[in-house]
Amino acid sequence: MNDEEKQKRLLEMMREEQMQSQKSGEGAVIFCTKCGDRNQENNFKCSRCGIPLHASPRNNHIVSDGSMGLIPVKNSSALIGYYLGVFALIPFLGIPLGIAAVILGVKGLNFAKLNPDAKGIGHAWTAILLGGLSAVGYTLLIAIPILIAAATAN
Repeated sequence: MNDEEKQKRLLEMMREEQMQSQKSGEGAVIFCTKCGDRNQENNFKCSRCGIPLHASPRNNHIVSDGSMGLIPVKNSSALIGYYLGVFALIPFLGIPLGIAAVILGVKGLNFAKLNPDAKGIGHAWTAILLGGLSAVGYTLLIAIPILIAAATAN
């Protein structure tokens, strides 16, 4: 008997034993690919020769920054502009922070369009809107009373 015939015979024996174990209710069995020994399916290694019967589990580690994609950590202009826009709502800080927020928001918007994986379009637009409203609003809040006082003084 040559090697090929031995291998075929071994495969036939394995199939027969597996069918018998399923009929008898022993549970699933697997056979060692090296020595052909019969093993329970839940064995990690062969009981005779010790080689692994199952492939070792793969490590599927997902690297995350913890922000769940909500914070555009790759688009710092949009992120800083967003925070400046929020802080621009504070009286007396609104004009300089608002202007900076608009500038950084525009930079962040351009960066997000050139690098879609960087994200941050929403943060950039928020920076532009809050910064613009704060800068214009506080400027008007200061300018209107001055203009009224100047007009009534004449």
